Amino acid sequence: AAANDSVLQQVLYDTQQARPPLRADATGRAGVSSAHPVSTEAGLEVMRRGGNVIDAAVAVSVALGVVEPDASGIAGYGEMVIALKGRATPTVIELMSRVPEEGGLTNTSLLVNGRYPSDGPVLVNVPGTVAGMYTAWQRYGSKKVLWADLLAPAIRAARNGYEVSQGLATTLATEREHFAKYEGSRALFFRNGQPLVAGDTLKNPDLAWVLEQIATKGADGFYKGEVATKWVTDLRGKGNAMKLSDLARYFAPERESISGTYRNYTIYSSAPPVSGGAELVARLNLLEQSPAPSRTGKRYTDDPASLHAALSAWFLVPSSRNRIADPAMWPIDVAPIVDKDTARLRWRCFDANKALTPASVRGDTLPCLPKATPAVTPAKPATSPRDVAAAESPCGDEHAAEMTVCHAAGTTSFAVADNEGNAVSVTQTLGTWGGNFYVTPGLGFLSNDKLTSYGTDATQYGSRLPFARHGSTLAPTIAYKNGKPFVAVGAAGNAWITSAVYQTLLGVLDYNLGPQAALELPRYLPGGGGGAGGAAGTTPAAAVPYTLQLEDGFSPTVIARLRALGYDINFVSLPGELREGYGAAVRIDGKVVTAGADPRRTGAAGAITEPKK
Repeated sequence: AAANDSVLQQVLYDTQQARPPLRADATGRAGVSSAHPVSTEAGLEVMRRGGNVIDAAVAVSVALGVVEPDASGIAGYGEMVIALKGRATPTVIELMSRVPEEGGLTNTSLLVNGRYPSDGPVLVNVPGTVAGMYTAWQRYGSKKVLWADLLAPAIRAARNGYEVSQGLATTLATEREHFAKYEGSRALFFRNGQPLVAGDTLKNPDLAWVLEQIATKGADGFYKGEVATKWVTDLRGKGNAMKLSDLARYFAPERESISGTYRNYTIYSSAPPVSGGAELVARLNLLEQSPAPSRTGKRYTDDPASLHAALSAWFLVPSSRNRIADPAMWPIDVAPIVDKDTARLRWRCFDANKALTPASVRGDTLPCLPKATPAVTPAKPATSPRDVAAAESPCGDEHAAEMTVCHAAGTTSFAVADNEGNAVSVTQTLGTWGGNFYVTPGLGFLSNDKLTSYGTDATQYGSRLPFARHGSTLAPTIAYKNGKPFVAVGAAGNAWITSAVYQTLLGVLDYNLGPQAALELPRYLPGGGGGAGGAAGTTPAAAVPYTLQLEDGFSPTVIARLRALGYDINFVSLPGELREGYGAAVRIDGKVVTAGADPRRTGAAGAITEPKK
């Protein structure tokens, strides 16, 4: 009955807004938000036994490595932000991977003809997930639940089997060529020459055995002994640089979280060598210069002005290049990024009636500002491929320019909180969906591929030097209200990580949404330049627009206004579909804790309703 296409789009939008939530949240005295029902239940099981949020986080982490073996696992890495009752501020356990001692730039065998291999044993960095979880448990676990009992749910899932999710099946189908190269990967993920499909049962007794070693011996069960020997012997025999001593010397440092304020909240997020936390704080500093959306009562899906401001804040964040890398290897300077005065100055570039362009925000001295007004103290000039614009790196900002085969990036995230002032947000990953695609026969796990996350110019930040920890945009975050944890948020999806965290936080902090509604907000990812006109060579470089990737769910009015402002729009989902990135969120309102479940994956929320033991 719609008179024209414009009316039809509005009818479809209104209908979509009236639909019920796509997933169910969970409310109780404690809650877990993770990407899979098995991992959520693992955390709940531990808390029912008297464990605290740290104990639960360990259980969730290890279980996710079993049921999402393509997204994270014991040979991966990440960061963990921990808020504890009695501590003034959260702390960070950093579990990023490290370059092996013999994996530096002088080892020319790691690159062939100046290029990294597309997959396989060579790409594995020294992983940090097991060490990080064990360190967190030793320092902050309740000790009411034994370490071995924290791993028990994951061991059961590996030994007894679990149902292959659509996400894992998609990875196996998409990256079939790379998995199929290797005997161990075929044995685990293929049946009769075909990759497993959604609904199949996957049993992994080899991984169960490895986890039993870790359950019995702690982190030493992975970094030393039989597992380490078998793993390193296999990898080194196939060209990897890692030695047993590299594993034995790995440690997960505790770091000070990056912090800032946003309106009436205090934000705590990931720390260097990760840049995601600093960039998130910078983005919120910028957005804070605009009026609070609560004045209009509209969300960014319905209010073009709010969305335009949020996008402008995204583009105006100072660069972290040559400022953030491994703190043990390079001097770190986050002050120019997170400074409020920097945000106020850079916000002068905001124009309510015009979109910024890549040309207008290039570099630390913004062309959109008066020539005599530096936007921020310039960073060291970039001279290597690693330190130029991400668009010039064929595999994205987290991979070196020496990569030629680019895989989709896969990550996972989860959050745990209770009503006593304790919360944890974790993002963990293998790097890409499938990591290095290689399984050592008899061990049952995929490994990270993070040797590719370094540059090959030794004079530059983030280069591949021995023992260097790699950088990332991971952004596990906890926001405080009135001095107490209010919401724990994390996200996955490589480039979508920071956008999903940013937008979920806006949902909770600016629109007062619960975690479920905030996770189900349609997402946007501001991209680089190179819209249709620029790509065709008909638009001057200075006028090439920013491209926005949008999920469906923005009002027709917003879409029309974005185009009028000068954005180039690319829709990345079907009508009604949410598909990009993945998020986890738990909100704490006094004694009530609510966990959300992101429908973009097999997300599951769970809560403890019975009284604490």
